[in-house]
Amino acid sequence: MSYHRIVVAITAGLQSQHGVTGGDAVAIAADIVGQHGRMPDYLRLPILISTYIFDLAGLFSGGARFQRKDAVAQQAQLEQWKFSRLGSCRNFVRFYESLFLLIALQENLS
Repeated sequence: MSYHRIVVAITAGLQSQHGVTGGDAVAIAADIVGQHGRMPDYLRLPILISTYIFDLAGLFSGGARFQRKDAVAQQAQLEQWKFSRLGSCRNFVRFYESLFLLIALQENLS
């Protein structure tokens, strides 16, 4: 399992969800991975673990890991987590969504 591949899939899903065009999901994901690498250790590990859990959770909600699902199934899983009763699931999506939007807007302004 590659953290970078999972982040690319999350980025592509968020790109579609927010209707952001013109940005390269792989480049935006690389920036997100870079931001993750600059986090303090006590934050980096929980984000990494929760990202792997998110990827594997797809097995229970559609029979495939998140990164291997089609775009529609990825959207459904992102929506499930975004509006989950569990705050940690909502916060997970909010974390990636915030970074995605900041980076995508920065690229569009450049």
